[in-house]
Order: sequence, then C-alpha cells, then structure tokens
Amino acid sequence: MTDQPSATAGGASPFESSDEFVAQSFKRLNWRGKTASDKKFERCTFSHCTFAESTFDGCIFRDCSFIDCACRLIHVPKSRFVNVKFDKCDLTYVNWTEGVWPKAAGSNALTFTATNVSHSTFTGLALKKLIMTGCTAHNVDFAQTDLLQAKCVETDFTDSRFHNTNLTEADFSRAVGYVISPVTNKVRGAKFSLPDVLSLLAAFEIVVNDYPTSNLDSQ
Repeated sequence: MTDQPSATAGGASPFESSDEFVAQSFKRLNWRGKTASDKKFERCTFSHCTFAESTFDGCIFRDCSFIDCACRLIHVPKSRFVNVKFDKCDLTYVNWTEGVWPKAAGSNALTFTATNVSHSTFTGLALKKLIMTGCTAHNVDFAQTDLLQAKCVETDFTDSRFHNTNLTEADFSRAVGYVISPVTNKVRGAKFSLPDVLSLLAAFEIVVNDYPTSNLDSQ
C-alpha cells in the first residue's frame, strides 16, 4: 500500500493527481470543505484525515477503510459505497440517501465501529447485513430501511426512528435507547437484550410489573 502525503488548506491535494486510486494510504489529509468529483478509490485507507463539510460527488469507494477521521457534515451525492469500513470516526449529520444504492438489499456495504453517526439519515436504503458495533446513533432516521440481518450490537439508538423498517434477524444485543414497535416494523428473528427489549412493548400500552428476583427463583 502506497502512502500519500498530507494536504493542508491551500496546498496541493493527492486527489488531484489521478481519477483512480488503488491500494493507497492517505494519512492526516486535510480536505475540510472541499470537493472531489468522479474519483474511484479501491482498497484505500484513510487515517486521521479531516473531511468535515466536504463533498464526494459521483465517487466510488470499494473495500476502503476510514480510521479516526472527521467526516461531520460530508455530502455524498451520486457516490457509491461497497464494503467500506469506518472505525472511530465522526460521521454526524450525514445524509446517506444522497448516494447511489442498489434497490435490492446488498451485503456489507457499510461497517461502523465505535463511530458516531448521530443526526444522520438512512431512510429507505437497502443495507442488508449492515454492521454498527459500539456506535453512537442518536436521532438517526432508519424509516423504511432494509436492515435484514444487520448487526447493531452495543450501540446507543436514543431518539432514533424505526418505522416500516425491516429488522428481520437483526442483532440488537446489548444495544440501548431504541424504541422499536413490532407493529410497524419487521422484527421476526431479531435479537434484543434486557432491559431495553421491554421498549418493544410500548406500542401495546401495557404495564410490565417488576417481580423480585427471589420470587422468580422460588418458582
């Protein structure tokens, strides 16, 4: 993998050297508020880079990794993502629906690990086997999203929206903060953990009594 030099505001950018980048490593690149158009990145790694408020227009990312990158408020119009991983990144306020996605559920298009994706939207996207592990996902819109067999473990979904969402066989083990209605979402075969799984009962307006553990043990 070839290392590319960093770029500072007003300096030359390695993105200007070509329209296609394969197996290259970009470190501490400052691309804040800039635009890259019609670029293709394959098997590239971006580490400790700043892409805040930047635009990737018509770009393709395939088998790429972003590590500890600032990507707040990025725009991705007409861009494609295939097996792209984000680790310890700030991906807040991103409208992923700007990109180009298959109408049928893909597989492993996106992986988020220990990443903040709050205030973003995935509305209506087909994201089969999405991975979102140990993330912060506050106020995220997953309405009408296909999350078949998604892995959403140990993630905080406070104030996020699930409506007409396909969560069939999704794994929400040790996830917290979610409010998911079995009436308006598909949850067959999905995995949840106590105590947050009780939020699935909110749609039925029932009361769950808290039984002492000692009484349960004696039965």
